[in-house]
Amino acid sequence: MDDATMRSEIEELQMKANQTTDESLESTRRMLQMSEESKEDAIRTLVALDEQGEQLDRVEEGMDQINTDMRDAEKNLMGMEKCCGLCVCPWKKMRNFEKGDDYKQTWSGNEDGKVSSSQPMRMKTAEMVSQATLPILQ
Repeated sequence: MDDATMRSEIEELQMKANQTTDESLESTRRMLQMSEESKEDAIRTLVALDEQGEQLDRVEEGMDQINTDMRDAEKNLMGMEKCCGLCVCPWKKMRNFEKGDDYKQTWSGNEDGKVSSSQPMRMKTAEMVSQATLPILQ
């Protein structure tokens, strides 16, 4: 082999090594960019989850307030049912709604932080109407 051929082979190998280095560097830059994008997506997801958690806390507080208001309303209704405001007429005696199964199921225990594995089913219109017309007081 002569000197020119050897130089050309060395230059060719050097060019291939440079090309491989450039490709590797570009691949590393793409990976870094993708990891930064993933990090930004994760941050946005955490912020959204935090906002949703705050919304759920506000909903729960609202439900607690509704429960308190319903208790007060039931007490007021019981007071209105009394004969002359003194005693309850036997035929108008109300049952304690807090002892009912529906109340216990809704307000039972402290399940904060528990993740629901199933969502409530959508009610058909006929079911909604029939439940809306059920008498509250018995």
